[in-house]
Amino acid sequence: MIGIIPTFNLNNDANDPYQDRASFVTMYSEKIKESGGIPLGILSDASLYTSLCDGYLWPGGNKILKEYIPIIEDAVKNNKPVLGICLGAQTIATVLNVIEDQQENQAKSFKETYDLNKETKPYLRKLEDENIHLHVVTKEKETIDKARHKVKIQKNSLLHEIFGCDDLSLHGMFIARTPKMYL
Repeated sequence: MIGIIPTFNLNNDANDPYQDRASFVTMYSEKIKESGGIPLGILSDASLYTSLCDGYLWPGGNKILKEYIPIIEDAVKNNKPVLGICLGAQTIATVLNVIEDQQENQAKSFKETYDLNKETKPYLRKLEDENIHLHVVTKEKETIDKARHKVKIQKNSLLHEIFGCDDLSLHGMFIARTPKMYL
C-alpha cells in the first residue's frame, strides 16, 4: 500500500473551501499498480493513513501543506520508503534537515527551528545565473515551456543509472543541504 500525497489548486483567491482542489497524477498510480502495489490517495489528516501505508510518494506541485509532514516522520520512524519528486524531494529534504536541527536545539518547535536556520543554514536555495528561469510559471503549457531549464544529474549516481541521462526537469530551487541521516 503506497500513499500518494495530492497536489493542490492554488487558484482559490477567495479562500473558499468549496473551491479547494486536490489532484493525483494518474501515471504514478498506474506505475505503483504495475509494480504490484496498491496506490492510496491521502486526503485530509495524514495521520489517519500512516498505519495503512507501507511507503509513500510525494509528487511535485505548487504547495506544501504542513498537515502532510507526519508522512515523512512516519517513514523515518518506521523505516518506510518515501519517494519525493520535484517539490516532494525538496519537502522531504527540508523536513529531515529540520528534524536534525531540532535534535541540536531540543527546545525548539518545527517552525521555530525552520525560522532559526533558514538564513544561516538554508534548507533550499534559489537557482542563480543561467540556471534560473525568469518567467512566471502557471499551469499553461506555454509558460511552463518558457521556464523550463535543466537539472544536472551526477554521473555514477543511482538517479543517473535509473534515467540514463545527464539532466532533466524544471525547477527554481535546489536542496541546499542533504540530511546527514541519508548521506
